[in-house]
Amino acid sequence: MKKIGYIKNFMDELSPKDEILKKMKSEGVQRIIMDLDETANPLELLLNNIETMDSKDILVVENLDELGESLKDIIEIIEKLDEKNIGILILAEDVQELSSAAKKDWFMQTMLRKQLLLTLKWVYEKELNDIRKRETVGMQYIKALKEKRTSGRPKKYHRYAEDPEDRRIYLNVVKMLDNNVSITRISEAVNISRNTVYVIRDELNEERSRAVKE
Repeated sequence: MKKIGYIKNFMDELSPKDEILKKMKSEGVQRIIMDLDETANPLELLLNNIETMDSKDILVVENLDELGESLKDIIEIIEKLDEKNIGILILAEDVQELSSAAKKDWFMQTMLRKQLLLTLKWVYEKELNDIRKRETVGMQYIKALKEKRTSGRPKKYHRYAEDPEDRRIYLNVVKMLDNNVSITRISEAVNISRNTVYVIRDELNEERSRAVKE
């Protein structure tokens, strides 16, 4: 079992590496992979070096950010470590206790990798879903603005109505429609005409139908 360190952006003067080198030396690191070429792809450099490591070797880094420029890169590196049964030791103080315990017990080391992967993949998927949701909301807002500009008379009750009270009424109507409340009861509850409730219902159904087709 060998301990092999990795330091990203070693030549970056804004991020001095002397302290990290001292930590690695005290951990018994036998070899250090240094990202010296600013034009090289650090992900490829690290992946290529991991390929040369043996099962139960340990990759030592200051923190998870060292493993990649993006969450996707970090996940790819840890997947490669897991595939080759290579451990990981993180020197950062906030995880040092957990990481140090894992280096003494290979079963814990395996569990640490699996847990890291599960957590990072969950965060990654959540970020993607959040982006998709924001894009959907943005597209709906743009669409609503276009409809407002092209229609002769702006809609009073709408998801993006200028008046907060009109927006509140619209959202309440939608909620009650989704709960199968009768048109008459909705009209009485929010104090708008039944015809207006019908219009909101029909436009909502049309909007949802288009969304399903897209």
